[in-house]
Amino acid sequence: MCAGPADVEGLSPGINDSLACNVPVVLTLLNATQFNMFSGNLIFQLSGAEFDLNASLVAVMVGATVVPASNITVEATQVLVSVNLVAGLNTIVFSAFDSAGQSLNLTVSIMAGGSSLEVTLRRDDGSVYSDVAVVTVTSADDSQIVATSTTSTGLVTFLNVPQRTLLLAATGINNDFGTSSGLGSKSSATITLNGFANASTIDNNNFSLGLAGWEIASGATSIVPHSEEVGPGTETDPEPTDEPPSDESVLQGRRVRSLNARVTRDTTNNDMVVSTSGVDEQRSFRAITTAPNEVGVRMRYRFVTTEIPGNVFGSK
Repeated sequence: MCAGPADVEGLSPGINDSLACNVPVVLTLLNATQFNMFSGNLIFQLSGAEFDLNASLVAVMVGATVVPASNITVEATQVLVSVNLVAGLNTIVFSAFDSAGQSLNLTVSIMAGGSSLEVTLRRDDGSVYSDVAVVTVTSADDSQIVATSTTSTGLVTFLNVPQRTLLLAATGINNDFGTSSGLGSKSSATITLNGFANASTIDNNNFSLGLAGWEIASGATSIVPHSEEVGPGTETDPEPTDEPPSDESVLQGRRVRSLNARVTRDTTNNDMVVSTSGVDEQRSFRAITTAPNEVGVRMRYRFVTTEIPGNVFGSK
């Protein structure tokens, strides 16, 4: 008997659990990589074999709820299942047998919602962005779940949006780009697209001149003295060394520690703080001209929140 894995999540349509006997089961109709309506039909299709037509051998679960047998129809090459989904992420577990007695299993996550979200695209000056742009809405729960639409009117509507945290992005002509975020419970959102700004003529990458030369979120941006402490268990960086490392991982660690040591010895050692408490997404940026032969620019950041013990999450 062949058995496929029963805990593989996030499979896209047409992507199969890898069964030992190479008997693929795929999910169609509802889409594992987009937003779906609450009620719908799942079709589990089988190729290279046939399902056992004994319906009692088929089991489907949506989260912790077993789908009634009356909602399941078994045919030779497909199983049709009528389901009701809940708002947010739904884990679908499918189990059946083929006519040769081989076990067939598939687990897939599906996002469902009942809201519509109207997204408006604008330029920096507030005018509507009327060039062609590609807009994406990504689930913060699962980055593989993305709804995509193209518009040339500056307006696009997404359906079946869940009342969850969403990440929005838009890409236009000439590398114009913009992002936003919000909850699916909101009926509208705005994305402001920007191209590359002119490089600042003010030498202030290290904040020695405060916020001069930076385009900031008014009222939400400030400069504070740097503190290398980033949370519980932080170790003090040792002084950089020129001793040859034993392997690349050690070399990379020393590169990072060397950079940290240089930062903490800088005579001007300030941080920019962008506050998002009680407000929507904030944007602060700066355009610079890199030095000749410079191949990369590195920025250190930390995300600080009172919701996580130690007040630090995802720090870099």
